[in-house]
Amino acid sequence: SIAVHENTVAWTAFDRGADGPVSQLRIAQAPEWQPTTIHELPAAEAEVWLPSLLGSTLAYMEVHYSADRSTDERRVYLTTTAADAERVRLDRSGRATMPLVVDGAVLWKEADEGFSIFNWGRMFRYDLRTDTVARLSTSPQHYVNYPSAGGRFVAWWGADSFRLAVYDLARDETRLVW
Repeated sequence: SIAVHENTVAWTAFDRGADGPVSQLRIAQAPEWQPTTIHELPAAEAEVWLPSLLGSTLAYMEVHYSADRSTDERRVYLTTTAADAERVRLDRSGRATMPLVVDGAVLWKEADEGFSIFNWGRMFRYDLRTDTVARLSTSPQHYVNYPSAGGRFVAWWGADSFRLAVYDLARDETRLVW
């Protein structure tokens, strides 16, 4: 998975580490485009997925597996593109996925317990100014999937394909499209 903003690209990769396969979060910036690994996990235990980038703010998810890989825990983290930047976990459910960095916040989807990251879920927002997490309205949809963010609006696929709304970040409300 990959994210681009202005002169920076962030992506996830797998590689051969000294002690076996690793999952990595990497960045490169213009004009040098020198790849740098900013986070790495043993792939047998966890994987890094779905980076989202806005300026130097970077959010991504980690999937941590049980020993037999029958279950997993999904976590959303916030960091920056700076070397050795602190990572802060934003969710508490263990079901967080598909993070999106927007102006002043990080959004993500959480599927119900027992469901895959690719199933329908509910949206949450971590406010960077207040350090608080709140559920984001997805009305008229009860469950959504594959969120996408622009400068002011966030959209997603809804479980009801006959209704479409976008979330207006400036007004802090959903707006019905059809």
